[in-house]
Amino acid sequence: MRKFISRLRSYLGLERNVLTMTAAGTIRGFGSGLWRAFLPKVLETLGANAPMIGLYGTINSGLSTVFLYLGGALSDRLGRGRAMIFSAVVSLAGYLI
Repeated sequence: MRKFISRLRSYLGLERNVLTMTAAGTIRGFGSGLWRAFLPKVLETLGANAPMIGLYGTINSGLSTVFLYLGGALSDRLGRGRAMIFSAVVSLAGYLI
């Protein structure tokens, strides 16, 4: 059984550092998801009209797509572990700013 689990972890790329960074990213994602769901309402309260709120959602979706593509390219160049660490640092730096 232990050999099977070891082979499965190796096949799926479940290394300890990758799992740790994935867990940290997931927790960070849950935290940002708590406020992100209310952002259109905040924009409305600040005086934004419906087309502007829709434009915000469109730009947000487009940027998410671009960032996913860039993350894949970065992962190809640096490797999974380094790319995850880099993206986590950049993401956290954005929150600090």
